[in-house]
Amino acid sequence: MGFLDDHDTSKLGEEGVEKRGSQTANVRDPGLAADDPRQLLFGLLSDCGLSIVLSGQVTADVVISRAAQLMPILRRSTHIGRGFLKLNQDPNTVWTAVEGSRGSAVIVFCAPDSDNNLIFKEITLPLDSVAPPLSRELVTLGSTVPEVADIIDGADIAPVWEQLEFRAIGDGDFSVMPASIRRAARSWNRIGANLYKKQLDLTNGDEVDIYLGLYNNHPSLFTNTGENANSKLKFIQKLVDTKLYSFEEWDETSVLMRHLAPGTDHAVLDQLAETMANDFVNTFADVRNALLTEIPSEPESASIWARIEMTPAGSFPVLPAEGPSPAGEFSFVERVRESYPEDSSAFDSINRAAQTLREERGACLSHSWRNDRGFPLSPSRITVTSASHDSKTGRIVAAGHPAHEMWDLPPALDLGAIDGRNLSATDEWPSGGLLWPANRLYIGSSKTNMLVPFDCDANVISVDLDSKTSAIATFEQVDGRSGSISIRGNDGRRRFLTGMETLVGNEVLRFSGDGEWLLLTQGLASTLVETATGRWLALAFGNAAWWPGEDSCLLTIVNENGASVPRLFSLETNEWIHTFPAIELDTPLLPDYSKLWMPVVSPDSAEVLLETTAGVTPEFQHQHGTGSRLARVTLADGKGSLVHDAFLDGTQTLERDVQDARWIIDATGRRVRLHPQLHNRLNQPILNAGNITDDRSADTAEQIVVLSLNKAVERTKAGLAIGTLMPDILASLRTMAKAPEVWERQSEWLVSVHEQVATFVTNGTVAGSNATTWKHFCRAIAAIQSKKVDRIDPLVAIWSPGIVPENAPVRPAPLSTKESAESPIQQYAPALTDYAGSDEIRQATPLTTARVSEVPFAENPAINPQQVMSEGGALPVARRRSAMWLGLIAVVLLSLLVSYAIGRSSGTSPAPVQPPAAEGNAHPIAPPAIQTNSATEESAVPAAPTRSFADSAYCRGEGTLVWIGGSATFRGAFCKINGNLTYIGLNRDLGGTVTLDAIQDDNGFTAVHPDATYRYTAESITVTTATKTFDEPTTVWLAADAPDLNHPGDLGLEIPITYPACDDSAIVVFGTAWDPGSNAEKVQTLLQAHPGASYLRTDLSCASFTGPSTNNSGGQYIYAVYDNYGHDASGACQLTRSLGTYGRWLNNARTPAESALNCN
Repeated sequence: MGFLDDHDTSKLGEEGVEKRGSQTANVRDPGLAADDPRQLLFGLLSDCGLSIVLSGQVTADVVISRAAQLMPILRRSTHIGRGFLKLNQDPNTVWTAVEGSRGSAVIVFCAPDSDNNLIFKEITLPLDSVAPPLSRELVTLGSTVPEVADIIDGADIAPVWEQLEFRAIGDGDFSVMPASIRRAARSWNRIGANLYKKQLDLTNGDEVDIYLGLYNNHPSLFTNTGENANSKLKFIQKLVDTKLYSFEEWDETSVLMRHLAPGTDHAVLDQLAETMANDFVNTFADVRNALLTEIPSEPESASIWARIEMTPAGSFPVLPAEGPSPAGEFSFVERVRESYPEDSSAFDSINRAAQTLREERGACLSHSWRNDRGFPLSPSRITVTSASHDSKTGRIVAAGHPAHEMWDLPPALDLGAIDGRNLSATDEWPSGGLLWPANRLYIGSSKTNMLVPFDCDANVISVDLDSKTSAIATFEQVDGRSGSISIRGNDGRRRFLTGMETLVGNEVLRFSGDGEWLLLTQGLASTLVETATGRWLALAFGNAAWWPGEDSCLLTIVNENGASVPRLFSLETNEWIHTFPAIELDTPLLPDYSKLWMPVVSPDSAEVLLETTAGVTPEFQHQHGTGSRLARVTLADGKGSLVHDAFLDGTQTLERDVQDARWIIDATGRRVRLHPQLHNRLNQPILNAGNITDDRSADTAEQIVVLSLNKAVERTKAGLAIGTLMPDILASLRTMAKAPEVWERQSEWLVSVHEQVATFVTNGTVAGSNATTWKHFCRAIAAIQSKKVDRIDPLVAIWSPGIVPENAPVRPAPLSTKESAESPIQQYAPALTDYAGSDEIRQATPLTTARVSEVPFAENPAINPQQVMSEGGALPVARRRSAMWLGLIAVVLLSLLVSYAIGRSSGTSPAPVQPPAAEGNAHPIAPPAIQTNSATEESAVPAAPTRSFADSAYCRGEGTLVWIGGSATFRGAFCKINGNLTYIGLNRDLGGTVTLDAIQDDNGFTAVHPDATYRYTAESITVTTATKTFDEPTTVWLAADAPDLNHPGDLGLEIPITYPACDDSAIVVFGTAWDPGSNAEKVQTLLQAHPGASYLRTDLSCASFTGPSTNNSGGQYIYAVYDNYGHDASGACQLTRSLGTYGRWLNNARTPAESALNCN
């Protein structure tokens, strides 16, 4: 029988019947999502036969407190979710409280199966004594008096446990928004069940959306910081350091958050929102502006060689020299001349030939530096025209320029750059390449496998390196007719020596054995230059080279009467002292070009390397011209031969052209003394040249900046590393800034890129190694704007803080536009549990939320998300007007088994699995590069990240597992925590653990500590300290999704292993086990002895546990059987005292010693 059948309706109060009369109104359908509490309320009121309402034009706290006084039975209720409660004495009866702008109400929904006598006695009769401003009313199938309908219209659920009388129902958290907070937010835009938004127009013109919602069941303000923000961003750190805000990351969304106290009123709420918006915008702007104005600092080391030879901890070169270290007897520079017939010399043909040469010989048609066996010593990304290597120190100096490979352009353009074909586009030849580029100065080291651009202020023709002091000498083109000679010490500063009034273009510059003189050799003339003063002496002969057999001697090749004769000249005696036999090559010389030139004497003075045109026929030379080949001659008899064939192919279309030969091992120590007559003829330095940036170098710098910066933008957009481009960009910017006309042409664009980059680096859109690289560019532009061009230093960009392969994915960033897509704010959905037929609280499942729209943020530093929020995932409420309404509640509530998007992960374990012997088996594969997914407009907004068992076990519940590596002693878990790759290391010998930032590369992982470096690969695990290196073979090498990691450490018992949350809960430990042969048996015995207990493995739990070590467990993993007492420390202590055992706090912030439960 129903409630109305058992009792006389007159007992409900005649004034209630009179009020109803004909003045009735239907409760309005809010038209919200089916799982919105407002919609649930409407469905229950509409489909329920009878609901009893205590209401009034007062706040919810007044109605709730009065309801507790009149109906004490309500205080003995259980919260079933979303603010709806059930009576403990009658679980079929549900009730709730609401508050809106027109008043508040407590509503009891009477079910057909409710206990009628109980409802009448405990609910109906007590309400007979209700007095104004409250009243008792009824709702039948959605119809009631207009006053109640008005209160319910727009009202939200009010959590009753906010009041003292119902405090015992809740646990201090809020699964629905507190009524006081909701009241304060009435002027805000309600966009979800527990989510509000307010758009603030700040005084500086920025617009910022501030959201009000529940986070971990606490009311909080938050604003979107952008999908790429992370806790390491400077502006985030500055905000968090104020202690007013916290930073949270939810998959692709991150927010700045401030918790609110219940009772916060409207004025305080709006003030806090405005303060948050201003703090956010102003802090962002401060950090961005600091990046815009920061100029490069002085280098830490004064030695340029130290900076390229000493690898910073955890860093790797961005520009490795890809060829082998210089080795063999001598080196030379070679280019390939093509002589295709005109009808087959189209761009495509030349480009295919260039690609084939690069694949087969490591360089295209352009100049490359090679050893005597023809192996390339310079990387194919650089066209090298002159190079010197000190075999003792490994130091390298070179002249050259970038090859088009660096910008992913066709290699045929390298040829067009030097022969003029890149001048203008034709049907057969595209545009876009360099044109007659000036050479820049490179320095490098075979110790660190590096060759990097250092200076491009002048067009460098020839270079040399002093083997005694590592000073660098350069011969540079000043204009089309003159040159200059400069020298650089270890600090890299250019010291001008003298100008040279004649320029040929094929000059060779060499240090004397004692480093006190330079010899500049041309075909018909030679010049000595004193390195200390710049004084110079023109010699009466050309084709000269230093003679290592005696002090103060030069060897020259005298080409007379069809013969080439080596002769020695003494600078000390000012006379010819020896003549060698005439040179006879085993290859015919060209009749019209029979001279030999540019000699280089071997360290033992027995041989000489020479340049010659031999190797081609006169007919070939007449038709195509010819280059130079390298000949090797024995001085004792004059016999010699070509080092290599003249052609690389059988069709004689690819011809070698050789220059700049040098013996690898230099003969050092020979002093130079000048005869008095020669000394008296020394000229003072020519000072009217050499101190300016020539136009050709500035034009080349401009071309390279445009090509490199566009490529850097393109690669950043694609999420690829840009480290290889930045050293050339910095060197070129420094040169451009010294040429006002060139800088003026590009300054507007460069400053625009500067401002975009500052925004994207500050907000995290550009992150990781690319952020570090782009900061170098920002500082360079700031240095130019501050008139401190000399602070620009390309060497700051030669090291990367991690191994970043050329095509390694990094976070994409939209630098081609001043706008960037931004993730919407994370949706919230509170937890609701199914109560039908059971009092058991069931674990909630995530609610799916969907992105509806998004608006990009502007270049303005204020990030301004404007999203329309929607919620989904619930079953629709069926409209029924029968006694089956309880079934409706069951269907609706069952469909709403959802958790907060920020809710806790499940503690329920799946069926146990048999554990592997260790973590797993080693697999010789490289880990995949960590990728950050960029947001797309159609992607769904994810719920809070869920943790796998491997995440909880190896990452201590703080992140997601990427990879596991292990050996006999060491184990490393590499986890993504707060957006950063983190190493959590375990030493099973000493028992220690360490947590460090980590770096991933193609082969493995690296983590660096001030006292040690940890390197993990599929082959070995290496730990390097200041005094020793530990190296062990890898036995475990598993990706996070490996089947062996489905349930780490599980012993296969009926009760599975657990990975408890590290939330400062107190546990009592009943016993431990660490013998692999008996662990399962001992743990099972302890579990049976302590019903309700669980077990864990200490190394797969919180940092508060002591891990395995040789001393405490023989290096074996330790299992512990325990019971979790939550935050009830007194209960845990009572049990430890009664059992004589011990307790521990579960946390990651304290050491094992600090985490012991102190029960004294």
